[in-house]
Amino acid sequence: DYVGGELGLRDATTWSAGIAASWTPAERVTLLASYVYESIYQKWKSRNRDVSGALVSDFDDWNWISNSLDRVQTVQLGAKVGVIPGKLDWLIQGTLAYALGEVDNRNETAPLAHPGFANPANAVARKQPAFEDTLIRLETGLRYWLTKDWSLGFRYAFESYEKNDWRTDGLNPFVPGVNSIFLGNDLQNYTAHIVAATLRYTFK
Repeated sequence: DYVGGELGLRDATTWSAGIAASWTPAERVTLLASYVYESIYQKWKSRNRDVSGALVSDFDDWNWISNSLDRVQTVQLGAKVGVIPGKLDWLIQGTLAYALGEVDNRNETAPLAHPGFANPANAVARKQPAFEDTLIRLETGLRYWLTKDWSLGFRYAFESYEKNDWRTDGLNPFVPGVNSIFLGNDLQNYTAHIVAATLRYTFK
């Protein structure tokens, strides 16, 4: 709960729950699966302010309430195979993460006209489209045990990220005619190929 001030973030509640399981159908094979659900709820209070000449609107009945709910679901499947028991392991894993964000806007009271501001249309809360993100990651790797504690590893991963966000999809990262760049934190769709080599020591 955010008790200070009148506007801005008022409440936030975040929780997550997950389950993971493994199964060994054969001595050299272990199957892995997990699922995690995350909920992020936030409530904002905002006020629409218009400018008319030297006047700036600042009216309680021009307030907005915004309820934001982000839900993230992550599914992971994988397997570990002992190609050479105690010496060479093969790992394979796939991850799918999907996030859906929704914002519900409403007015505390119906916006009214005020002297100098006859049209309160800008203060009327409007519905916003949802936005979504999808992340897919597929990876495989080998781990060779030099001793019981030391191992060498090699891993390859393919990663794909895609978003649909009306708030930024139609914007350009520059202002025409001005030498400035913004939207530096706007993630773009991408695909990536990742290669990693490791030397690992395991404490037992």
